[in-house]
Amino acid sequence: MPDTYTSNLRLVLQATGSNSGTWGTELNNQMITLVDSSIAGIAAIATTGGTTTLTVGNGAADQSREAILSITGTLTSNAIIVAPASVSKIYLVNNATSGAHTVTMSSAGLGTSVNITQGSTQLCYTDGTNFYLVAQSGLQGTATGAIDMNRFLFDEPLIKRYQEFYNAMGNVTGATNLNWNNGNFQSMTLTGNVTLTATNFPATGIGLSMTLKCTQDATGSRILSFSGSTVRVPGGGGLILSTEPNDVDYVMIVSEDGGATLDCAILKNFS
Repeated sequence: MPDTYTSNLRLVLQATGSNSGTWGTELNNQMITLVDSSIAGIAAIATTGGTTTLTVGNGAADQSREAILSITGTLTSNAIIVAPASVSKIYLVNNATSGAHTVTMSSAGLGTSVNITQGSTQLCYTDGTNFYLVAQSGLQGTATGAIDMNRFLFDEPLIKRYQEFYNAMGNVTGATNLNWNNGNFQSMTLTGNVTLTATNFPATGIGLSMTLKCTQDATGSRILSFSGSTVRVPGGGGLILSTEPNDVDYVMIVSEDGGATLDCAILKNFS
């Protein structure tokens, strides 16, 4: 009777009386080593997008048996990682790719898939047909200090109330950076004409909204413009602030291409 293999991890099941003189080698190479890989092994997968089918081997090293999938590469299209059909397996997937595209875990069984957020490491499993994300326990209690979520994806959060960090830039004139790292709500008093450069805006494919409070100084008629960005306002006509001394305008900014295009609306003349 020939050797057979387990259905999920494809470990050797040696038939009675087989492999005389090599039984220990078969056990080490086709079972113990592979169990080690299935618990703590890492499969490095480089992709630029498209479909990558994990390799499968009976009693031999393969990608689909590994515990951890490390996915790298600059994506030029969405990437799909396909696990074998009819095989249940848990994976810890690290999406270390770049480029404004998605990484999806899917099964050759053609069931439901799951997206792995770029820049994150997520636990998922397949029943051989469908993929599922393992629910995280989440943040609980009271946090203090600054917590860098590093683009952690919050899906359908229920927010009772929230506050926005306020960055007061003070008196501003000439060329100045509008640095998104300083927060979504910023202010300035224009003491001369100001030319802003959008800095550290999220990459293309990630949406951003910002409120910029602009106050004219005691002279007024200061002009606000942007360098390196295409500015669009409703109806056209350019970015025109109120001109009277001490006038206050709120410039609402939206961008989804890294700051290359800024769609702006102005709430004017809070004097």
